[in-house]
Amino acid sequence: MLGLGGFISPSIANLSFIQSIELSVNGFSGEVPPEFGRLHRLQYLNLSFNALHGMIPVNLANCSQLRILILYANQLTGSIPFELGQTLPKLEKLVLGNNSFTGAIPSSIGNLSSLISLTLLLNSLQGIIPEELGRLSDLIFFQVAANWLNGSIPPVLFNISSLTFISAAVNQLHGTLPPSLGAKLPKLATLYLDGNKLSGTIPASLSNSSMLQNIDLSESKFSGTVPPVFGGMNGLYRLNLEENQFRASDAKDLSFIDSLVNCSNLQFFSIAYNDLGGVLPLSLANFSKELQFLIVDYNHFSGIIPHGIENLISLNAMAFSGNDLTGQIPEHIGNLQMLQSLGFADNKLTGYIPSSIGNLTQLANFSIYRNKFEGTIPSTMKNLHQLTTLDLSDNSFSGRIPGEIFSQLPSLRVLDLANNSLNGNIPSEIGGLINLQRLLLNGNELSGEIPVSIIGCVVLEYLYLQGNLFTGSIPSSFGNLKGLRHLNLSDNSLVGGIPSSFSNLKFLETLSLSNNNLSGSIPEFLEDFKFLSVLDLSYNHFHGELPVKGVFGNSSAMLAIVGNGELCGGVPQLHLPVCPSISPHKRNRGSFVLKIVIPIASFLFCLFLILYFAFTRWKRESRMERQTSVGNRPVDERFKDGMTMRKFVEICASHDRIMEVIDPSMFSQEQDGDIEHGDISAVRKKMECLVSVVALGLACSMESPNERLGMTDVAAQMHAVRDKFVEFEVHGVKQEAPRK
Repeated sequence: MLGLGGFISPSIANLSFIQSIELSVNGFSGEVPPEFGRLHRLQYLNLSFNALHGMIPVNLANCSQLRILILYANQLTGSIPFELGQTLPKLEKLVLGNNSFTGAIPSSIGNLSSLISLTLLLNSLQGIIPEELGRLSDLIFFQVAANWLNGSIPPVLFNISSLTFISAAVNQLHGTLPPSLGAKLPKLATLYLDGNKLSGTIPASLSNSSMLQNIDLSESKFSGTVPPVFGGMNGLYRLNLEENQFRASDAKDLSFIDSLVNCSNLQFFSIAYNDLGGVLPLSLANFSKELQFLIVDYNHFSGIIPHGIENLISLNAMAFSGNDLTGQIPEHIGNLQMLQSLGFADNKLTGYIPSSIGNLTQLANFSIYRNKFEGTIPSTMKNLHQLTTLDLSDNSFSGRIPGEIFSQLPSLRVLDLANNSLNGNIPSEIGGLINLQRLLLNGNELSGEIPVSIIGCVVLEYLYLQGNLFTGSIPSSFGNLKGLRHLNLSDNSLVGGIPSSFSNLKFLETLSLSNNNLSGSIPEFLEDFKFLSVLDLSYNHFHGELPVKGVFGNSSAMLAIVGNGELCGGVPQLHLPVCPSISPHKRNRGSFVLKIVIPIASFLFCLFLILYFAFTRWKRESRMERQTSVGNRPVDERFKDGMTMRKFVEICASHDRIMEVIDPSMFSQEQDGDIEHGDISAVRKKMECLVSVVALGLACSMESPNERLGMTDVAAQMHAVRDKFVEFEVHGVKQEAPRK
């Protein structure tokens, strides 16, 4: 790579003697210069891995000496010129893959008698594979995968005995494989026909292609039994037969598995998603120690996990899910220290998770759901630092969830412990799972309050806690889980209301809170959740007016509110009682009063109290000044250095100097009598009431509006002072009556 860019200069064509042009892996754009057609001596042209666009110039057909034409990995379009197959008799390699060519494969390519490699993969070619390609008697490499080809594979193509590589995968081909396939292709090393609609059986003659190393017939419609034709393929290292309709019912039908014991280089073996039955062959444990992928899931195998399977020490993935296997997980499964994925889900396995599971430090996926496992979750799982998926759901696990494992699993994305018999609290350490996307703990016996620490799971999308024994309120901090899409807290004993912080959960698709003891009104902000399609609030104690927009009025959404007897309003289809009539004008006016008028009135009322006391005090001092020429005017020394009236009142109230603020005439009755013989406790109680009023005035006159007491609290405290004062007056009169 030279790092060249721009357009390819047409002036190169002036170099008439040039035989080779190598400009691959650069940044060239523009079109392939048509002038290249003048280079009659050109033998080699490689423009791969650039950003060329447009069509292949027809003029290239004039380069009659061309042997290698490589235009791989560009942005070329249009059809492949028919002329290329008519005038390039010496062409050996035609590599046009990974572009955007359309149209059919030109039948004229069959005229390129010297062609040994044809690569057309990763385009948008349509139509059939031309039979004329069967004339390419020297063809070694045939690659047409990932197009839109249809029809059948021409049988004559399988007669080209020089072929070592055939790939027609991921097309729409149909038909069957010829019975003589293996007999005609003795040099075949790779056969990729996966991702088509091919049917029929695997030809028994395939055993003659003993040079085969890669066989992939997956994702097709092959059927019948798999013939035991692979045992003689000593170099075989990939055999993929998954997602077909192969069947087996007894040991004879499964003999092809036994034959693979001889394939000492086998690294990949998959027969998943077929109709294979019978007892799982124990010979699996004798496969090559080079085996990295052992995939037999979703068939009908019975029996046990073969003893000795733990000796396949190179395994990266072992998948036995979706069968009828019984028995236990091998005790020494921890020997497979290269294992990254382990699946035993959907079987009838019993027993415990071996503690040796903690040795699988490379494990990323551990799925054993829908079995009959029991016991506790082993604490040794804390060693699985690479784990991204842990699914133990639908078993009989018991005991507490070991909190210590969560602080050690930073990569965990899916934690599914649903439908077991786990008890105790959710450990607070769960908040350490910062990459967790799915947390499913539903259907257990978990109790206590839902831990606030769950908000540490900042990328959580699924949270299922239904069907447990949780109490307390819904943590308002859940509003921080802004990526949450599915939340289910139903069938618990939760109380309180729906937190206002839920207004942040804009991406919720399902919200289920049914069968709790929740109360309060249903928040209007739920109307604005554009993605919410399932809302289940049934069997709680919600009351008040039901919103009508969004999920509440969407006929295609699922809304459940049954069992909330005090709801009203809503859309007519819900047949709820009509709410008490409040006109929109009055409702808006009331909202205005609550939000604007009351705080202002509260402030003015409290300010009035302060000014009243200050004015009363000032009058008294003025009167005394006139009498004695001595007073506490606001201009005297006490009101220097920033001292304000409010600060003065605050200091007096906090240092038992309240008499310096209030008007002494308020105690004239006590002053006129003999205080020593009067009710001293009565004076004290009256003083307490006045102190409370002054303190309330101070609370209402804070400099910052946010710090001032609200009108609701002011009214409540004033009522309390009044009740205390009235009680004193009533009891005071009764006590004084006998003395009169």
